[in-house]
Amino acid sequence: MKKIILTGGGTLGSVIPLLAISDKLRDEFEFIWIGTKHGPEKEIIETAGLPFVAISAGKIRRYWDWKNFRDIFLSIAGFFKSFLLLQKNRPNLVITAGSYAGVPVVIAAKFLGIKVLVHQLDYLPGLANKIGAKFADKVAVTWEKSLKDFGSKAIWTGSMIRFELYSRTLKEDNKQIANKFGLNGLKPIMLVVGGGTGANGLNNLVAGSINYLKDDCEILHLTGKGKKLSFAKEPNNYQQIEFLNQPDMAKAYAIADVVVSRAGMSAILELAALKKPAIIIPMPNSHQELNARILRDSNAALVMFQDKISPEMLSEKIKKILSDKEYQESLKENIGQVVKINSQELVKLVKLMANI
Repeated sequence: MKKIILTGGGTLGSVIPLLAISDKLRDEFEFIWIGTKHGPEKEIIETAGLPFVAISAGKIRRYWDWKNFRDIFLSIAGFFKSFLLLQKNRPNLVITAGSYAGVPVVIAAKFLGIKVLVHQLDYLPGLANKIGAKFADKVAVTWEKSLKDFGSKAIWTGSMIRFELYSRTLKEDNKQIANKFGLNGLKPIMLVVGGGTGANGLNNLVAGSINYLKDDCEILHLTGKGKKLSFAKEPNNYQQIEFLNQPDMAKAYAIADVVVSRAGMSAILELAALKKPAIIIPMPNSHQELNARILRDSNAALVMFQDKISPEMLSEKIKKILSDKEYQESLKENIGQVVKINSQELVKLVKLMANI
């Protein structure tokens, strides 16, 4: 069976869309994942049933930090380990989606004459993909605007989310699901996706909002691992969970009347595919702010910036969405049209490149 190497990690933003590709093509190709030693991706990759190999990889920073010197040597070590791994496995294709962990793998693949596909997720290309694109044969982009960023190598394919999230089939009704999460299911439900890196600011905003919202909705709060909040007394109509696997995440989305989320592309793709009304609070001073502005300008989500809002303001906006059905429907319709989701173009491109 022909092999495809998927590579990425450090955060899950570059991981989930590549896993969706493996889900779709697992009957036709053998997949191996190359990731980071200490990132959050290892558990989810192994749960998905893919072989996982860790390499050293230095982060790519645009600012002064003494770690930049150390990370040069980590990336060099990652390159040599990647070179040996690729030489041993001889994959037909390497795919990366913007993680610094993918850079040494992509460079090693180019040295060995192995085809490389870069998947550009965010509206603004990051440094990892800018570097990766120089060694890539093709760049699959999520946004039409990105065609200009990568020139003749770029193909507008859209992106994918995992099948089990997109086509949920459950025997339980929404109230039963809510009960399993510790909620009553008697009020509208707000799902908060705190994420991992940079989740504390969003989590604290939500914590301050609970008293303003507890009479209007129930709150299911995914805080991120190790980021649960401490309360002198657990609030009513509120449940916090550090992490959900993919089947349970599908259930959480299913019962959500409104979602509060960061603006990472994995989250945006899921919200767009499932057509969920959302309040987007991008991670400050990051590429997420541009992703969020595109959603705002398309009237596809209610966008708020963390340094300009208070818990009271967030609560008011949540109540506005929950009380205005027409506004909810408008957000659902618009977010479903922002990006291409689960189109066959990306799958066709992967198959074409891996079979040459």
